[in-house]
Amino acid sequence: MTATRAEVKREALLDAAVRALRSRGADVSMNEIAGEAGVTKPVLYQHFDSKAGLAEALGDRYLADLGVTLNDLLLESADAATAVTAGVRVFVSFAATEPELFRFLMEGAGPAIDDSPMAESMIDLMVRFLTGPLVGLPDARRARIWGVALMSTVISTVPWALAHERDATRASLVEDLSALLLRGIGGS
Repeated sequence: MTATRAEVKREALLDAAVRALRSRGADVSMNEIAGEAGVTKPVLYQHFDSKAGLAEALGDRYLADLGVTLNDLLLESADAATAVTAGVRVFVSFAATEPELFRFLMEGAGPAIDDSPMAESMIDLMVRFLTGPLVGLPDARRARIWGVALMSTVISTVPWALAHERDATRASLVEDLSALLLRGIGGS
């Protein structure tokens, strides 16, 4: 299937947004993104109705890969410890490699974790994991609360630890977060 001109333009704008995020940080303005793309701000708004819309589109792009990886890890692992540790490792790696993009995607739609489309997809995945055979929570309402709590823990802790805990390695961060999450899950 051949992409339309609008789809090609939209992808080019997303590429420019990623470049702007990497060079200027997660607080980059729509003006700066438009400048990076070589378009005017109204052209950018023709494709993304808001900064939150841009965050959602970027989240969709990265979630395609990240979501498949996490889905495979969480839902197809042999045991909960392996699944949780591997899932945390994916988040730590992404946040360490793309810190500004990670922050933009997690905060892109607003201050609440549930407002971020990427976080929402991750929470849905956590609910499936928590109600699945490895953990087996029978109550979907409880699984959603736990899913939000678990994702909030990872989403808020990983960037903080990478910025403030200079002595911590990625491996130790994965180990520490996994142990914390598994103790909570183990108490189900």
